[in-house]
Amino acid sequence: MDKEPRKFDFDKMLEPYREGGTQNHRIKRTYGTMLDWLVNKKKYPIDIAGAGLLILFLDLDKGKVFKGDGTYGSAGRAMVTNLRFICDALLKRKLRNKFFKKIAEDKVQEVSAFMAITAVNAQPFFLRPFSATWWSIIGTVPNERVITGF
Repeated sequence: MDKEPRKFDFDKMLEPYREGGTQNHRIKRTYGTMLDWLVNKKKYPIDIAGAGLLILFLDLDKGKVFKGDGTYGSAGRAMVTNLRFICDALLKRKLRNKFFKKIAEDKVQEVSAFMAITAVNAQPFFLRPFSATWWSIIGTVPNERVITGF
């Protein structure tokens, strides 16, 4: 009862959208040319471009159809525009995750600094300069001459 993995026929799914370029300067859209266009011309990271193409082909496999305005290559332009929207959404999500991760790291540092200051402030004022936490807060190592006065 082993299921064989489903195989995509990328060429068959891409066939209605192969026409690209203009009437005078025609290009043939392939998986490779679209990946090259996303990475080299539109400057998407390779992981975003690959994921966007995969999502696009999954949509095509589910039956999504792109219609143009009837001019040469308009259906392909509609598909590529949708591909750019997909890649933009993926890139925004990736950047948002990085941003929130950075905010979380900064918050952890702020909380740990607050806890250190609170620990120092809990001590009597005349013992605070001798606390190891105090020296880590002000960012220096105590000099023996300063502490003893010799």
